[in-house]
Amino acid sequence: GTFTPAHIWFIIFLFIYSVVALPLFLLEKKVKDNRIPQKITQFFSKRFVLYLFLIPLALAASIDLLGDKNPVYYFGIFCLGYFVMSDPAYTTALERDAPVSLAAGLLFSVIALVWSPHFSQWTFAWVGYGLMEQAIRLLLLLGILGIGHRFFNRNGKILGFLNEAAFPFYILHLPIVTLLGYFLIRIHTGIAIKYILIVALSYLM
Repeated sequence: GTFTPAHIWFIIFLFIYSVVALPLFLLEKKVKDNRIPQKITQFFSKRFVLYLFLIPLALAASIDLLGDKNPVYYFGIFCLGYFVMSDPAYTTALERDAPVSLAAGLLFSVIALVWSPHFSQWTFAWVGYGLMEQAIRLLLLLGILGIGHRFFNRNGKILGFLNEAAFPFYILHLPIVTLLGYFLIRIHTGIAIKYILIVALSYLM
């Protein structure tokens, strides 16, 4: 094949997103104490209202741009991450709604796994199924963030180490997984065994 940035593409995107969104984030901090931003905070911190972000994210995902690397969609995710962490009211809402978010996300995931119909594009059924697929991403994301903020938002040696190791782990995991897969896939055994070996050995390395 040709040279590509592989999984590093997302790091490049994050840098560009940070540069583009920085003026917006600085403006948000500047006007945060004004009346309208406070009303916005009160609204979005209500029960399940964060789920409304499904609508703009679904619209962004419908844009045919760079396939699964859709920069518009991931910029929306980037801004959503900043938004929900910008005020304690939002993190409280994340923690409160986390069990429902996870349960609903897992339920929709099971439905998507066992039911994969083919609809004509832009029919009501096609749009509805697409919304469900986007809801899975959003619900699981909000659920994991809420659980993480509740149980892991503290200081400690282990959490500190894992926090520092997350970035190099992301950078190095693909070369290791690819190298292991290159050799292990040649073993004459079931796919499930190969998968377990690749995952286990990757973590050990």
